[in-house]
Amino acid sequence: MTLNARETAAALFGLSRLIRLDPGGLSYFNASRQGFWNSFWVAALILPLHLVQAAVHFSRSERVTVEPITYFVLEVESYVIGWVLFPLMMVWVSGLIDRWQNFYAFMVPYNWFQVVIAAIILPLSIFGGLELLPREAASLLMLMSASAFLLYMGFIAHKALNITAITAFGIVLLDVLLSFLVNGTINQMVTAAP
Repeated sequence: MTLNARETAAALFGLSRLIRLDPGGLSYFNASRQGFWNSFWVAALILPLHLVQAAVHFSRSERVTVEPITYFVLEVESYVIGWVLFPLMMVWVSGLIDRWQNFYAFMVPYNWFQVVIAAIILPLSIFGGLELLPREAASLLMLMSASAFLLYMGFIAHKALNITAITAFGIVLLDVLLSFLVNGTINQMVTAAP
């Protein structure tokens, strides 16, 4: 699994075009088995910011009932599961909807798009947690950003998998439900009941 500067630059340029809702951006990603594995380097790139966000949550939450080491181990486990579960489900889903041939064309940009999501959502979460932004403003901005990202993910699924908008919405919904399942389970493990 080796990611080189050329592949990274091409993926970032592809992201810049996808942000403008230009489906031509999909052609800049390495939509191969190697490109798929390389796209998981994004998880390593984002992890430090995710851990900062987790540290802020741990320090500010009155409901966390576990020791710091347990909390961070569970956060890392949740992070890894989150990165692995959806692609595994998409192996099954892409076969179910007869789009296995488009699996890499979807999953590679999907993984890379996490850079865009993390660059906006994680700082908002950190600034809100540290009260550098009013909580209400941070929550509103996060809600607006998350809504936009769901539309982007639907667009990527629609174009990369060559499926209807309704089927793309179903795939985005699956992603959201899996995220809620993983995050909700971990949250129950680290917090006291209200």
